[in-house]
Amino acid sequence: LRSRSSGRVTLSEVAARAGVGTMTVSRAINQPELVSAALRARIEEAVEELGYVPNRAARALASAQSKVIVVLVPSLSNAVFTEVLAGIQDALEKDGYQILIGNTRYSDAEEEKLLNIYLQSNPDGVLLSGLTHSKQVTKILTSSKLPVVSMMDLASSPDALSVGFSQIEAGYTMTRYLVDKGYKRIGFMGAQRDERTLKRAEGYRRALQE
Repeated sequence: LRSRSSGRVTLSEVAARAGVGTMTVSRAINQPELVSAALRARIEEAVEELGYVPNRAARALASAQSKVIVVLVPSLSNAVFTEVLAGIQDALEKDGYQILIGNTRYSDAEEEKLLNIYLQSNPDGVLLSGLTHSKQVTKILTSSKLPVVSMMDLASSPDALSVGFSQIEAGYTMTRYLVDKGYKRIGFMGAQRDERTLKRAEGYRRALQE
């Protein structure tokens, strides 16, 4: 029957249309290699006719795996982050994962809000930008027991998972290059006063002091 609470087409309706049991439909969707080509084609036709969309939350509860990764970035207008998102998607889709993208707008409150919403989808992991987060965000992530990887910076702790580069070293190297070229009046401009920009500024000042 159609779910009264959501009005969505149910697995039972697909099974009835295809003339098979609900377990067979579930198997055809989640483990298609275990279902014959003819039966799979019949089920796929029923899915298409009814416009059935699998319930990821229910499947996650049944399998303890949602195949969803939460990715939070501070901006969607910055080309750097859009390229990073493209790379993440390329890497994850090979193994059948999907991403839930959130734009924190450089706000701790927004990051906290997005995590509270997205963690309800029972994701398999979280990718966050930067290393510094609010106490509440840290508490939420710790309580979730999910694997968390930080991007765009390198963590000093061997226990923390991070992929990126040293922002301080980047700022230092850029400034040192100009100093070595003979320039004396070197300015530093940043679009945001976020932690990564401030670290690059620290590297910039270190090079000038030398």
